[in-house]
Amino acid sequence: MAVDGERWLIGDQQLSTKEFYGLIAQISGQPAPAYEIPAWLARISARGLTIWSNWAIDYVTDVTMHTGAKGIADAIAAADERGPLVSAQE
Repeated sequence: MAVDGERWLIGDQQLSTKEFYGLIAQISGQPAPAYEIPAWLARISARGLTIWSNWAIDYVTDVTMHTGAKGIADAIAAADERGPLVSAQE
């Protein structure tokens, strides 16, 4: 059941990001973003940030909890032996 102020967007078509932004702008009455990030760049950025954050998580976890490693090289080695805590696909 809809609540006052809610709007739903349900459709049976695929839109480009630009078309989607335009539709949302029209429905919401707000301006569309001035530019869009290309999908390929967003995917690469997401993958890179996931890898980087997994490394930071592994380092902190190994240094503070598991290995007692005193330095980054020991923590990286311990993380490599253990494997990632978070899958790159999550």
